[in-house]
Amino acid sequence: MSPASDEPHRVAPSSIPSHRDAAPWSDRHRPALRIHEVLRNTATVHPELISLVDRDSRLSYRELELDVGRVADLLAEGGVSAGARVATAVGNGRVGITLLYALSSIGAVAVPIN
Repeated sequence: MSPASDEPHRVAPSSIPSHRDAAPWSDRHRPALRIHEVLRNTATVHPELISLVDRDSRLSYRELELDVGRVADLLAEGGVSAGARVATAVGNGRVGITLLYALSSIGAVAVPIN
């Protein structure tokens, strides 16, 4: 065996793809539907079914969709737009779920810090 065959295989740095060459996540792995679209579709098909129970409140899919629309409008009026990352510190109840759907509906991303 020649000494060259005992050496580890080396890859030239120029042949390793850079992270800058990769397509953005959204281009490579685009989901079929975003979460707010699933809510909208369900609210259309089953508007009166209960979607959320939180302590003393119960929301139908239609009521949740309406809440999401109101919150999305407020966020957009406040300057939140598609691609924005929004830090959130809310629980997993009505407020948190509504906020996640609302951010999705305007194309923003929630960054939970709780």
